[in-house]
Amino acid sequence: MTSTFFPSIDDLLAAVEGSRFVPAFQPFIDLETQKTSGFEVLARWDHPAHGVINPDAFISTAESVGAINAITLQVLEKACRELTCAPRSLTLALNLSPVQFRNDEIVSLIGGVVSNAGLLPSQIEIELTENALLDDIETAHQVAKRFRDEGFLLSLDDFGTGFSSLTRLHSLPFNTLKIDKQFVGSMDQNPASRRIVSSVIDLGQSLGMRVVAEGIETPHQLALLQRMGCNVGQGYHLGRPTLGKLPRELRYPFGGRAKGSSGASRYQRKFHSEAIYENSPCALALLDGDGRILRMNEQFAHVMSLVEKQSIGSHFAQHFDRKNAFRITQILAHMARGREIRQQEVKDRRSSKTFVVNCTRVNDDDGGFIGFSLALTDISRLRQVEAVLKADEGYARLLATEERLHIIWAANSAGTIDYLGPTLSATESVGMEDRIKDWYGRMHPDDHIRVRKKWLEWLPSKLPFETNFRVRDVSGHWRQVRSAAKPSFDSAGQVESWIGLITDCADQSPQIQKGDESPHSPLLAKLTAQQLDLLTWAAAGKSNADIATITGLSRRGVEYHMEQILKKLGVASKVQAAALLGRHGPQESPKE
Repeated sequence: MTSTFFPSIDDLLAAVEGSRFVPAFQPFIDLETQKTSGFEVLARWDHPAHGVINPDAFISTAESVGAINAITLQVLEKACRELTCAPRSLTLALNLSPVQFRNDEIVSLIGGVVSNAGLLPSQIEIELTENALLDDIETAHQVAKRFRDEGFLLSLDDFGTGFSSLTRLHSLPFNTLKIDKQFVGSMDQNPASRRIVSSVIDLGQSLGMRVVAEGIETPHQLALLQRMGCNVGQGYHLGRPTLGKLPRELRYPFGGRAKGSSGASRYQRKFHSEAIYENSPCALALLDGDGRILRMNEQFAHVMSLVEKQSIGSHFAQHFDRKNAFRITQILAHMARGREIRQQEVKDRRSSKTFVVNCTRVNDDDGGFIGFSLALTDISRLRQVEAVLKADEGYARLLATEERLHIIWAANSAGTIDYLGPTLSATESVGMEDRIKDWYGRMHPDDHIRVRKKWLEWLPSKLPFETNFRVRDVSGHWRQVRSAAKPSFDSAGQVESWIGLITDCADQSPQIQKGDESPHSPLLAKLTAQQLDLLTWAAAGKSNADIATITGLSRRGVEYHMEQILKKLGVASKVQAAALLGRHGPQESPKE
C-alpha cells in the first residue's frame, strides 16, 4: 500500500468512472463483551499500477474537482452489499469530509444508497471531524440534524484535535464520541494523555454518548481503556482494515452494537459511589499519598470529633495521641511502598476512644499510587462493655462454659439498649440497629411488654437487674433465657450505663408452640425500641415532660415520637395506645 502517489485529475476521474474505489473494513470492538459491534468503512483506491492507495493521496483532489460525493457513494454502495450478508446488529461508520457538510444534498444521496441495499439508516453511522464544524457551523448543524431526523447515527471523530467548544458539542445530536489516536497512542508514556482520555470518556458518557477510542496498538493501552470504562475500541491491536470484503474470521466474534456498557458506566458508578459515600453509616475518608485528609463524610467527622472544613488538609495521624500518630504514620508509609497491612485497632489516649482502622491503598488507572481510602469503626462501647464484664468473676466463669448462650448487652442511663453482641441469628457484620431490632422481634410479645415495663420501673433503683423471658431461636422454637445487668457509675456516683448479659436458663420448660402470640403483637412490632420505651412510660402515667427528663429527649422530641406512635398503631390517643400494652394508660392532658 502506498500514499506517496498523487494522481492527476484525469487519473482520479477515470478511477471514478471505472469504479476503482473500494471499502476497507476496520472492526469496532465492544471493550466489555469483547465482541465486534461494527466496522468503520475506509475509502481505498485500487490502482492497477500503484496498488492500494490511501485517501490522504486523493481526497483533497477529489474535493477540488467535485468528485468526493461520487467516491463516497461508490465505496458506501459496495460496503452496504457486504453488510446485507452480515448479522443485522452490526453497523457501518462512514467518514464524511468537511466539504460534504456544506450541502444537505449528501443526506438524500446516502439515504438512497442505504435504502436500495435494503438496510436501515440506524445501521449506518455518519462520522464528521471537529474541523467540519469550523467552516460553517450553521449549515453543518442543519446537515447533521437532517441525518438524525432520517434515522442515521452521528459520530464526532478525532475529538480533542479541533477547536469545538463544549457548548457546540452539546448542541449537536451526536451518538458517539471518538477519542483521537494521538492521545490513545501516548497513554503508555504520558500521564497527561491518560488524564485527557479519562476525562473525555467521562464527558462523553455524561452526555449520553458511547465513547470510542481509536488507535489502540498495545495490550497495555487496551487494558487502560477497559479500566477507564471506555465503551468501544479500534486499532491495529484489535484488528487491521480488511480490503474489499467484510471479514468473516475475526479475533473477536460478531456481537451487537455497543450502545454503552451493559453495566454501569464509570460516570454512573461515580455518582453511585458519591451517594454511598455521603449516606453511608460507616465513617469514610480519602487521604492523599502523604496521609492528608482530602475528604470525609459526616459520619467520619462525627466519630473523630472533627469539624470538616477545618480538618480538610490536615494529616490523619495528627488527630491521635503521639504514640498512635507515629504508628499510623508508619502504617501509611509502609502501604505507600506497596506493603499490605490488615485492619488495625487503635486506642487513642486523648479521646479515650478505640477504633478499628481499615486502610486501602488507592491506585490510578495505570496502577500508580495516589492515596488511601479509610474506613473507621468506633468500638469504644464494645471494649468498655467487655472490660466491665471481664472484671466480673461470674462472667469469667460463664465464658469458660462454651456450650452456654452468652450475649452481652449495654444500655445508656435512660435504659435504652445501645449495644448488643452477636445474637442467635445476627453476626458481627450486621449493623447494631438491625441487630437490636432482630432481637426484639425474637422476644415473645407478652414477655417483651412485661420485661420492658419491669426494666423501666427498675432503673431509678440503681440496683442490679434480673429477669427471665422467652425468645424464638433459629429453628422457630421458644427458648427460655435469663438477662441480668449491673449499673456502671461515674465519679459522681450517678449511673452512666448498664452492662448486661443474656444466658440460657437451666429450666427450659414450659415450651411454647409457634404462633402463640399476643393478638396485639403485629401492631406493637411496628414500633422501634425507643418508641416502645416511650409508650411504656406513658402507660405508667408519666407526662411528656416527665418522659423528656427521664430519656434526655426534648419535650418536642417526645411529642413528635408520640405522634408517630399513634400513627403507626392507628389509634387516636395515648389511652388507646396504652391499652394495647394490656393495661390502662394515663388520662390525657389537653396540653399534651
